[in-house]
Amino acid sequence: MQTSTLTTSAKRTYNGIDLMKFLAAFLVISIHTRPFYDIHPVLGFLFENIITRVAVPFFFISSGFLFFTKVLETSSVSEQRKLLVGFLKRILVLYLLWTLIYLPYDLYFIYKKKHDLVATLLTYLQRLLLWGSHFHLWYLLSLMYCTVIVYFFVEIKRFRTLLAVGILLYLTGLLGDTYHGLLNPDTLLGKMYAFYNYYFDTTRNLIFFGSIFLALGAMIAWYRPAFNRTQLVLYIILFGLLYLAEALLIQHHDLALEYNMYLFLVPLVTFLFLWFRKLYFAFLTPYVGWLRTLSLGMYCSHGIFMTVVFYVFDKLGMSVDQYSTLFFIGVTLLSLCLSWLMAHSKNKWIQRLIS
Repeated sequence: MQTSTLTTSAKRTYNGIDLMKFLAAFLVISIHTRPFYDIHPVLGFLFENIITRVAVPFFFISSGFLFFTKVLETSSVSEQRKLLVGFLKRILVLYLLWTLIYLPYDLYFIYKKKHDLVATLLTYLQRLLLWGSHFHLWYLLSLMYCTVIVYFFVEIKRFRTLLAVGILLYLTGLLGDTYHGLLNPDTLLGKMYAFYNYYFDTTRNLIFFGSIFLALGAMIAWYRPAFNRTQLVLYIILFGLLYLAEALLIQHHDLALEYNMYLFLVPLVTFLFLWFRKLYFAFLTPYVGWLRTLSLGMYCSHGIFMTVVFYVFDKLGMSVDQYSTLFFIGVTLLSLCLSWLMAHSKNKWIQRLIS
């Protein structure tokens, strides 16, 4: 492998990355709708807890690469900080707008559980600041927190320290996620994780999960690792097999509290990203804007249609578990249609929901 410092323009079109982000939006929906269990439980497990888990890390690493490419091509620290503020402001607006859309639904179901207005509001505030206001909006919240951390090290050009911090945070998160079964709940460490999960819900949120992938994106933007496509494919196959073996061992020994974080997911997603970064499809160039808009729209809106389709299934006497693949298809198609309609809208607030 050869490395080189940043030389190319941030304005370059990486439509291979845009294509994968579009595909990743489908994978995220499938995480939440759990298709293929109605066909065979093993197929459902492999798809939900292994194949789809590359999606969110890919979003993080691509966001890190694209944003920090712009930052690193800007020599002035004051201009770099303006970029940071602008980026955070855009993500915050996106987060708050979608939070408002889901607000009535979330408050209703929290109140239904708590039966107390003050407790409902406090619980919602906790979700808003620490968990993600709606179940899938945690990514936007985590993206803001992680970007601030990574930016601090990027500004002072401490990339090795950044990588070490990212690894440490990720390893810490692993014990609260897929490797949770290694913890003894009666030990001090086990009680510390129980305390954390009680207040923060999961180590996937906030900084433990996303920091390493954002850091790797920033490092790729700085070092520009030069692998050829054959090398990348070989690394993807190698780490893909190790990732599969790791996931199956975790499942066999019943270690996982959740299936979000894996050791070999980190190198797999890194080389997968490098491969898609190299890809360029000329025919996609006119549609790059559409891919970006649709992927973001599908990601943010599919929570609406999970509720809608679930309600329809319930009225028809159909179980989501028995028709999980149909549930996935329904939610995906409706999310895609809404995103397409939003992309055609000229209303500035609707445009802010997908940009």
